[in-house]
Amino acid sequence: MKTLFIAFSNNVSAQTLSQMEVHDKLYIPSSESGIEKALNTLLANTYRKVIALGMYSGIDKNELRIETTCNTRFRNNKIFDIKHHSLSQSLKPTEHVKYARGLGNSWCNLLSVKILNHPSLQGTEYSFIHIPKSFDSKTASELIHQMVGKA
Repeated sequence: MKTLFIAFSNNVSAQTLSQMEVHDKLYIPSSESGIEKALNTLLANTYRKVIALGMYSGIDKNELRIETTCNTRFRNNKIFDIKHHSLSQSLKPTEHVKYARGLGNSWCNLLSVKILNHPSLQGTEYSFIHIPKSFDSKTASELIHQMVGKA
């Protein structure tokens, strides 16, 4: 199964992805153009699985977070075209990893909403992992490799 890994640039998620030995990687800025770049890459290829990585700055800084739902907000504005709220739970938590419901209302959530709700991407298995900003990127890359190998 062909998998694309997406990471937001200039933070621990990009540092983590740079250490992962995976073939298809995409680094995007936290912007509308970055999200459009991700969508265009997905539409131009035949990826069956997408794993997106983003930085998390809230509590629970000792665990990676496999997000299970997205919400209807971006920067406190309602996203009107949202239909799908659930993310794939094909990745299973291991030590230092948990399921969470904290996609928030910024770029991580907007990317997820756009991928999950794009008509041409229905059937694509999509997962999102939040990495705490103070988490060691090498450890994060190893944990993600473990989960992907078990999925």
